[in-house]
Amino acid sequence: MKRENLSILVESALDMGKDSHGGNISAESMTWENMAGVLSKLSPQASAYARIKYLLEGRLIASLSRSLYKQGVGITTRFKRRVHPHKLVKTALLESIGDHICKDCDGVGSIRLKSCMTCEGYGRKGWTNRKRAKLLGVSSSNWNRDYSLMYIEALQIFHKFEDQLGTALYLSKN
Repeated sequence: MKRENLSILVESALDMGKDSHGGNISAESMTWENMAGVLSKLSPQASAYARIKYLLEGRLIASLSRSLYKQGVGITTRFKRRVHPHKLVKTALLESIGDHICKDCDGVGSIRLKSCMTCEGYGRKGWTNRKRAKLLGVSSSNWNRDYSLMYIEALQIFHKFEDQLGTALYLSKN
């Protein structure tokens, strides 16, 4: 993992305050051993997600997608005909790990103490529904009718993984 990725991870996940010595939490204060300890405290899927996004372990993408699909992420029982659920989960994962920094809040997630309306407080702006439909190979009308809600559910799983990681990092420093 590159130092810059560790810096992004720590800064995005730990915008919560100070470390146990009263100093700011930074990538320089995070060691590889600390990161391994943090990842071991997460669920296997959340740990795999963090490894994909921040440690650039792309080889885990297919296995995480399959794992979530097999686990039944809430989308498999209602699935429609044309797109395999595994592909939908994988596409949501790829969107989630991408760097789409929100231009309105500069990736912070809030503007003047209010949640950013553009990115809904996540600091990143997602793909458009048109792009999602195109990546899955369905029309926009099919996307809106058959897939959009399931895709959003899949994205929310990855947002929960981010929250778990942020909490684990914060707790590891206190």
